[in-house]
Amino acid sequence: MKKRILSFLAVMLAFAFIVISCQRTEQEQPATPEGGDNAAVQETPVEEATKDVVDKAKDVYAKVKDYTYDKKADFVAWVKGKSDKYNEKIAAVEKKLESADEQAKEQYKATIDYLKEKKAQLDESMKELDNVSEDKWEETKENIANIIEDMKQAFDDLKD
Repeated sequence: MKKRILSFLAVMLAFAFIVISCQRTEQEQPATPEGGDNAAVQETPVEEATKDVVDKAKDVYAKVKDYTYDKKADFVAWVKGKSDKYNEKIAAVEKKLESADEQAKEQYKATIDYLKEKKAQLDESMKELDNVSEDKWEETKENIANIIEDMKQAFDDLKD
């Protein structure tokens, strides 16, 4: 049990170190273009999107990390709320599908199929929560966090 906790903490520390080391500090000056004008230097869309994804992942993992095995019932209720919310969102996307043009319909169908698959995984993981032992708690919790983050990202991609 202690080995699992230490392993989990080591992974989280490594993740935090990577995230922190990848971010620019305010003291660092970005390279300037030939003209030497710092105002002309901007982050690329990929860098901005990457920061958004990292920030959103931190939010989900921070919420999940707060739930210890002692707070299992609270975590189950939180996941159930997320699951219900995703059912509503999937239904809303299905309604949009009806009025979408042909090209958008293909994208909506693919996304709906992906979301339903992830939702099924979430439901299966929720069933596991009922009987999960303390030894498997962190693994199950992390699995659920990954599924929720994948679904959140898919919904965000639809908005774009």
